Formats: sequence, C-alpha cells, structure tokens
Amino acid sequence: MRAAGKALAGVAGLVAFSQLPGGGISNAAQAPPQRTPSNPPGPGTNPVEKLRVATCQLPVSGNPAENAQCIRDFMRQAAEAGAHLLHTPEACLSGYAGIDFPSFEKLDWDALRRATNELRQSAKDLNMWLVLGSAHFLDGTAKAIQVPGD
Repeated sequence: MRAAGKALAGVAGLVAFSQLPGGGISNAAQAPPQRTPSNPPGPGTNPVEKLRVATCQLPVSGNPAENAQCIRDFMRQAAEAGAHLLHTPEACLSGYAGIDFPSFEKLDWDALRRATNELRQSAKDLNMWLVLGSAHFLDGTAKAIQVPGD
C-alpha cells in the first residue's frame, strides 16, 4: 500500500506542478490564460473554478473488495489534495480475466456490484467524481458492437 500512496503523491505533485507560474509539462498541462475584461471567459464557463484531476496506479487482484479498499484510500488522498475527480486504471476494480481470475464464467458479480456501489457512496461522501475501471455484466439483451473484420 505504501508504494501505491507514493504513486498518487507523484501524480498529485504533477497536478500541482502544472499550476506553477510558467510550469507544467506542456502547454496542455498549464492553467488556462488569466481572464480579464479584454479576455472574458466563454459562455457557460466560470473563470474562478478549475477542475483538479488525480490519477493513480494500484496493484490489482481478483478480489473486488481488496481493490475497492485501495481505490477508497486513493480517493481520500485525492480529496485531501483538493482533487475533484479520481481517474483509475482499466479493470482496477474487477481485475483482469485470465490474469487475476480464471474467467468471467464464475466471477462473483454480486461482490463486484457491492464494491462498485460502495465506491459510488464513497465518491458521494467525498463530493468527488470517480472514473472507475471495471468489468461490467452484460446479459443476453445487451447489444454487441460489431467490429469490422471480425
């Protein structure tokens, strides 16, 4: 868990670094230009508020409850650092079929749903958005996307 905390701290530092005057990695990472009467904000924008995004990397297992606890820890750290949104890696809640668990055939979908709902509640409690990477159950009524060449 200690290494995971360092990963978030490094990314949170990157977010803070982009806020330094003239700082940032590229123009895309820099804060937008200061708005003045001669440079007003566009329609529907608030020149005072900025979206602070945190991202994390974490050890993923086939246990959604363990993965959710790690994600919750990152959410708390991100909220304490002033982030509005936490972005997580793909499949970080469910794990990867064939790597972290044998297959989707015997996946405990109820445990995954519980972990997802608990994270939704944590996001609500922390007043932040969560971009959560996970597998999702699709029943026989879901439409499949046809990929050309398949």
